[in-house]
Amino acid sequence: MRLLLIIIITLYTLPAIAQEVTVGKALMRTIKDKKDSSALNIIESWRQYIDRHSEAKESTAGLWINRDTTKFLASYNGKAEKNYDHEIFRIDSYGNREYGFSVKATYRGRVSRKTYGLRSINYYMYAFETEEGIRFMTPLDYGVYKNEIIKKTSALVDFYYPRDLKVTDNEIQECTYFIDMLVSTFKLKNLNKINYIVSENHAYSCLLAGIMMQDDKRTSGINAEFVYPNTILAGRVCHRHELAHAVFYQHYPDAHRLIHEGLATYLDTDAAGKYNLEGQMDKVQKIKDARDLSALLQTDTKLYYSIAKHIIKTTFEKEGYNAILNLLKLKTDNEVYELFVKFFNSCRSD
Repeated sequence: MRLLLIIIITLYTLPAIAQEVTVGKALMRTIKDKKDSSALNIIESWRQYIDRHSEAKESTAGLWINRDTTKFLASYNGKAEKNYDHEIFRIDSYGNREYGFSVKATYRGRVSRKTYGLRSINYYMYAFETEEGIRFMTPLDYGVYKNEIIKKTSALVDFYYPRDLKVTDNEIQECTYFIDMLVSTFKLKNLNKINYIVSENHAYSCLLAGIMMQDDKRTSGINAEFVYPNTILAGRVCHRHELAHAVFYQHYPDAHRLIHEGLATYLDTDAAGKYNLEGQMDKVQKIKDARDLSALLQTDTKLYYSIAKHIIKTTFEKEGYNAILNLLKLKTDNEVYELFVKFFNSCRSD
């Protein structure tokens, strides 16, 4: 009991080195009351994973059953995943030495829609007690393991969906053809596999992925979402907008958001008539600097996407794919604003 208390106190007070992994007060009391050494082992093993992963000290593959695929959880804030603190607030036992645990990840720094940022996110993970120690499994793989989620694999996409959802081979082929078209047209190579999670709605797709709650209710009204670096959460199969993101962000992760959104919007034939500048030129005339243009992401997303689509569409149709590849080199707000001026200067007022 004395040793258990020492371990508990150490876990609860350990200072942050890279990312901090703490334990919720209620869970800590439960562990103390039940003298739950299994829970302590799970907590310590998850701390080891977070520490190794955030600092890239050594491979984390040995801590996982099947594979290490949890990057997409932390990567809800783009490439800033090192800046999350993790609080484990619940551990559930399912018998047979299987457990699930809930974590609140809170971002330390400034977040914005420009980087797909979230202040916090609650996620769920599974743990197994094995002869080699604690080993983890993602919710998707656990669902497949329990035969509750179907996994279908194509050359470039792993599809995951509930057993009661019908996904046809034609729908999967449609996605494959679209990706092949992008790869061929834009001369892309060495594309990593895309995780595509589909259900009857986006919110449930998040749950299948182990994403329990988001701080800003972004799931409201969303039917699909790309999660850097290679995951799509969607309410239907073959969402071209998000597939385009999943392809281009792999090759051009630092390209400006406007270029990425322009490509995804232009290539999404399902929304061909949704984003256009008809009736919006008076708003375009009010954009005076790079800050005004970037602010549209918060104030008028439809206009931002319409501007982005117009730039990509015009460039591709007049100059071809090489010109698009040059646009993907643009990284800063000022560079993109200069591009905007080039396309819209004639219609802007001084």
